[in-house]
Amino acid sequence: MVGSGAIADLSLMAGMRGDGADQMRLALEAREMAREHGLLDAREVGEVHTAYGVALAAEGRREEALPELERGVFLRRLWAQPLDLADGLIALAPVAGERGPALFDEAEALLARCPDPGVLPERLAAARREAAAPEPLTERELTVLRFLSSGLSEREIGRELYLSFNTVHTHVKSLYRKLGVSSRAEAVARAREFT
Repeated sequence: MVGSGAIADLSLMAGMRGDGADQMRLALEAREMAREHGLLDAREVGEVHTAYGVALAAEGRREEALPELERGVFLRRLWAQPLDLADGLIALAPVAGERGPALFDEAEALLARCPDPGVLPERLAAARREAAAPEPLTERELTVLRFLSSGLSEREIGRELYLSFNTVHTHVKSLYRKLGVSSRAEAVARAREFT
């Protein structure tokens, strides 16, 4: 239990240093160790799920990250250690969509009740700032966004740009996520900000 938690913490530290490869390797190692010992669902190893979720999110795999981060918070709630729970909430909030601000607020309330919250208030503030800043669009995404405004289908856009339908569709999905929209009409409305 202690071993997998320590390795998970090392994974999180690697992520803070910007070492994505080490971050994922350590997260997978922590997860495997917890699994081997039958502890993957133990309340004491919520940080294992958090570390793996953070590593997935760092690779842009947000849909896979979300259930891991949610599981980490669930287990940390059972563990009932306020600083651990706040740490999990800070990791979950940026990928939780519209629930993010409430999760940040919950973390802030927990930290306010702790006599010595350490560096977590600074991490919370940084995570809030980062979550509030829109993720920049790539040049190719900007191009696809402009074509979405033209009324062409994704297949037609692909033909115009010499890209496969799947590639265009992947760009469209990324655009929707980055723009915080769920339809072509919303994306086109937001396109005015970029053209």
